[in-house]
Amino acid sequence: MVQSIITPLTRQLVTYRHQALAAPTMLDDGTLAPSHVAGVLAQEGVQGRNRLFPPQLTLWTFLLQVLSPDGSCREALSRLRPWMIAQGQTPCSPNTGSYCKARKRLPEGVVSTLARHSGQRLCDQTPEAWLWKGRRVKIVDGSTVSMPDTEANQAAYPQPRSQQPGVGFPLARLVAVFDLVSGALTTLGVGRYQGKATGEMALFRQQQHHLQRGDVVLADCYYSSYWTLAGLRGQGFDYVGRQHHRRTTDFRCGQRLGREDHRVEWCKPVSQRGWIHQPMRGCPIS
Repeated sequence: MVQSIITPLTRQLVTYRHQALAAPTMLDDGTLAPSHVAGVLAQEGVQGRNRLFPPQLTLWTFLLQVLSPDGSCREALSRLRPWMIAQGQTPCSPNTGSYCKARKRLPEGVVSTLARHSGQRLCDQTPEAWLWKGRRVKIVDGSTVSMPDTEANQAAYPQPRSQQPGVGFPLARLVAVFDLVSGALTTLGVGRYQGKATGEMALFRQQQHHLQRGDVVLADCYYSSYWTLAGLRGQGFDYVGRQHHRRTTDFRCGQRLGREDHRVEWCKPVSQRGWIHQPMRGCPIS
């Protein structure tokens, strides 16, 4: 009997904790300073007007929706209304129509830029002693996400050709870069699942300008190709990862430095790929 009572109470306390974390006041504590948000909105060409949901309020309400356990628009407004009353403002209507229209007007670039800036600030606040040998390690990985089967989503992110028309879902490819010390997301690439320049490697190359010279890139064996390593080395980055399963190395050649420590050289392979121009610096790779 006691256990049957404690379990619902524990779940309720967990729910209250999530709700507290999603309070609007948590969004105005410096993590997303109003001046910084206003600068990003201006950079993206968003002009605030005297609406019920101006851009900043729309952004905060959207974050409330994402942080809310329910994840619905109605839940976000139910948390926004008490905050507006506490601020001496006229509370918005519980009807979600105005908020949904305002959210559609919010450019995706605003959210992605703020997320990248927030992640970079977290990286900058980490103590120097937490770094690996004084260097920052960035973790790279890719994934895919499906989305509702709407005409707009199908046009922007078509479903894979392996799926029959009308029975599949739009699919997007993601490539994320995380900071190992803080765990913060520093940049994110989003593209179609199929098509030209939509693979993991292409999306990662598009994000490399957000890395800082001297960073160490940590990735799985999929990224262990000559072109990736040569490109990173030419920009001042180092790479750590397992060898690709399709590459064979003869450890009888090269230089043995110690136990499980061997040095070999990779020479530039012949390739006709259009994005490869001049010989990359750092060839051969060792």
